[in-house]
Amino acid sequence: MRDFIPIDEILAWDPHTLHGRKGFSGREPYFEAHFPKYPVVPGTYLLEGLCECIRWWTELRSDFAETVAVRGVKGAQFTRFVRPGDRVTLRVALQGEVDRLRTFWGECRVDGDVIGHATLTTSGMAVKDPAYAAHRRGVFRYLWHGPAE
Repeated sequence: MRDFIPIDEILAWDPHTLHGRKGFSGREPYFEAHFPKYPVVPGTYLLEGLCECIRWWTELRSDFAETVAVRGVKGAQFTRFVRPGDRVTLRVALQGEVDRLRTFWGECRVDGDVIGHATLTTSGMAVKDPAYAAHRRGVFRYLWHGPAE
């Protein structure tokens, strides 16, 4: 199985939240093994999408001097299947911060309806590679679909 494809778009971000979007075409390789007659997106991929949003929030806030490691996930709950063709809007919001340990509330929506949520804890990690910031800025320009900076 291939790695998860990161989010498709960053829709909005501010000092406390980030909104992203991920679409699922049905051609993703995990559908072959995950209920092939009734394909659904594995919940771990939705959690990974929330983690990717937290990563972007952290990197944007620090001007790409910091990234994250996920330390914990609590209360993850999904109330509806995500199927091929669905576009999931992901939202993460900072709930608390002590030093570099941060807690976020994350939720997933399809067509405006909340279909999943979780509390995620991350820790910040300094980025030591000077080329990292330039690379991630380029990726951000590709993903950013909000107003001009």
